[in-house]
Amino acid sequence: ALQDSTHDNMLRLIMEPRNLMKLVNKQPDALPSQKRYELLKELEAADRYHCSFKSIFEEQFSNYSPDIISGFMALNIDKIFNAIIYFCQEGVFKTKLNKLLFYADFKHYKEFSSSITGLKYAKLPHGPVPDNYEYYFAVLFHEEKTIKIEEEFHYNYPGELLTSETGPNLSFFSKEELKTLEFVKNFFNKYTATDIREFSHKEKGYLETPARDYISYSYSEFLKI
Repeated sequence: ALQDSTHDNMLRLIMEPRNLMKLVNKQPDALPSQKRYELLKELEAADRYHCSFKSIFEEQFSNYSPDIISGFMALNIDKIFNAIIYFCQEGVFKTKLNKLLFYADFKHYKEFSSSITGLKYAKLPHGPVPDNYEYYFAVLFHEEKTIKIEEEFHYNYPGELLTSETGPNLSFFSKEELKTLEFVKNFFNKYTATDIREFSHKEKGYLETPARDYISYSYSEFLKI
């Protein structure tokens, strides 16, 4: 069994793109030059993905069985990223953005019995927030470069304003999901970050969930929108 485990580990190491590139480079005559060039280009692209934050998220954060806490959906990184970009098109403060994501997922669950993104939402002092939200914002800012983050003052208080640098890829969403995103964006269009925070504090799910616990999607039945 130990030998089998060692063999499997060796195979996994060898099959990693970076290690395969090393093998190809060590044996330059093993392949025709054109084939070798094409293979190395493919391996370089695979290695960039393998080492990307996005791939790490998919490995680390999506390893759970969909249940009532995730809205019976597996975590979908592409939908998360593009929902964020969608809500940031005209600039939005981080506090409000977190609530827009919450309302989009819970509104969709209320009507279709499944969330859009598979995100879990925790009860924090400023309202419901997506689990690991800082990681998603950081990837879109630092790696994907699809949003910019600036510190701005809002009613004399500093806050982080997120603005899209590109349009969202809406092909990841169903027609129903797009309608939900549009409805939530329009409903809260005139709300400030403070307004939507106070609005979310009145939700039954927020009121009855212990601090820092996940809010069950079962509370979507009582959602105020």
